Amino acid sequence: MAVLFAGEPAPVATEPLAADLAARLGTGVDVVDLGRAGLELRGRVAESGRLLFSADEVARVRFEVDAPDQFRRRHLVQTAAQICIDLADHVIAADGHRTPRDDGDAFRVLAEVGVLDDGLAGRMVALAG
Repeated sequence: MAVLFAGEPAPVATEPLAADLAARLGTGVDVVDLGRAGLELRGRVAESGRLLFSADEVARVRFEVDAPDQFRRRHLVQTAAQICIDLADHVIAADGHRTPRDDGDAFRVLAEVGVLDDGLAGRMVALAG
């Protein structure tokens, strides 16, 4: 069960809730704090989760709008980064430059041969992870 707490709960706030729900339902229950959950889980819950209770409609609506939007934006950035890496690899191979050690190094190679300036290459290395 995923819970969006009001404010910042203590990290152990989910344990008593899980124990109480397990006792009432007669089965084990995992409780996840959506405020601390990863972006992918937040997006999945917002898009396909089933609402059982809402004590704060404004917070609920904000979550349902923001979580999928944040997930989509992150996915777009990841896709754009991969396209840039693929293009860098293509230019390097087509022009016969040294083989990059990893994705980030592809941008270093392009800087070494003058295709990218050092500033942009550094930002692209960071984007490549």
